[in-house]
Amino acid sequence: MQVTVEIPDQFVSQLVPAGCSPSRILLEEAVAGAYRERRLTMEQVRQLLGFGTRMQVDSFLQQHEIYDYTIDEFEKDMLTLERLFPFSPASEHPRASGLPDRTGTAPETWISIFSKHRSSHARAL
Repeated sequence: MQVTVEIPDQFVSQLVPAGCSPSRILLEEAVAGAYRERRLTMEQVRQLLGFGTRMQVDSFLQQHEIYDYTIDEFEKDMLTLERLFPFSPASEHPRASGLPDRTGTAPETWISIFSKHRSSHARAL
């Protein structure tokens, strides 16, 4: 199916970045919105956009700030991390030197983030 959309000239530059295909941009925005609203599956996104792999779909979704990572998955990952790496004070932590990890985040920051999440989650229960 082919769809034609009329866009007033004064809005084209705001909707379509310079050097990009207007039809591709509008298709991607429509697909991203439909996936965000759970009207499309990841496989349908892959097919519609002509991607060969799921990794390409993941990259596309990240570019559109769509993350399929729920609080339940986060909690499960946190429990796994706690089981594998029992929490110890920062002074005993192997990265206690304060050097940032590969994301550029200091270990104290991660410890603070996880501690806040755990305490806020406990209050919610």
